[in-house]
Amino acid sequence: MEQVQKFKVTFAGDVKFETEIDRRFAVASGLLHELAGIIVTNAELDLKTKISMFKSCTATVKFRSRVQAAEMGSLRRIAEITVLDKVRRSYIQKSFCVQPLLLQTDKPQL
Repeated sequence: MEQVQKFKVTFAGDVKFETEIDRRFAVASGLLHELAGIIVTNAELDLKTKISMFKSCTATVKFRSRVQAAEMGSLRRIAEITVLDKVRRSYIQKSFCVQPLLLQTDKPQL
């Protein structure tokens, strides 16, 4: 069995690492939302702490858009469609019978 070790995590050939990545992303996202609620409503924290928390929430929004762009870029390459073809994202996802990756990671939080 061929194994690849990267970022101190070993993935075997028979393990679906996509589900592991999805699980980790969902856990991290859930913790961030939980912390955001605690920090924003806590009156004892100063403004500097609240602003730094807001910046980390903004970073996750940027990360989500990057994940979405990377996902659509790979699907467009597979379908041999360029951005200039002006094909909607939903049409490409339906043609491959694929749900958006971010939708899959948000389901465990609901």
